[in-house]
Amino acid sequence: MGWVSVHQPVRPQWICAGRGAAWPCRTRKRQLVAEFTGARVSLMLHLSA
Repeated sequence: MGWVSVHQPVRPQWICAGRGAAWPCRTRKRQLVAEFTGARVSLMLHLSA
């Protein structure tokens, strides 16, 4: 959870800053799954905050 991705959301449109696609883009989805695998806080809880 310590690194920053270029695939952050651009609000209020919720598009990917790195791709211009709907956020989360495929790349960011893969990053989030890898980042939260085995984490103490679930990905669902993190995204809902």
